Amino acid sequence: MKVKKNEIAEVLVIKLEKGEDLLETLSTVVEKENVEAGFFTGIGALNRVKMGIFIEGKYEEIVIEDELEIVSLLGNVSLKDGKPFVHAHIIVSKRDGSAFGGHLLPGSIISVTCEIFLIKLKNAIKRGFDEEIKLYLLDLD
Repeated sequence: MKVKKNEIAEVLVIKLEKGEDLLETLSTVVEKENVEAGFFTGIGALNRVKMGIFIEGKYEEIVIEDELEIVSLLGNVSLKDGKPFVHAHIIVSKRDGSAFGGHLLPGSIISVTCEIFLIKLKNAIKRGFDEEIKLYLLDLD
């Protein structure tokens, strides 16, 4: 286990609108606001979600097109190859209450709105590629 201390720099309140791609829009905000480390939570609604499950070095995609509530949107921001990188997981529910979750991928489209509170940290956190796992992981050295 590794632990690295950081401090809060500011809080960004983000409102996404109908038709926007959740991950792409959030990534644009993070880049524009120069977020090099942070974490976020959000709620809202989608009419399409694209998420994945990491298996054997790649994401197996799950796509659901329906009226969906974002029950939970959680994630963090770090630097990957020197650029801000959004890593997010999402849980959505259908009208019958069934829920589905996974790693958020581009292609998840807002149907009404999405409200995100992003806590920007003062000091950058980097990611490095792990050859064994085949994934970019937080580098806390």
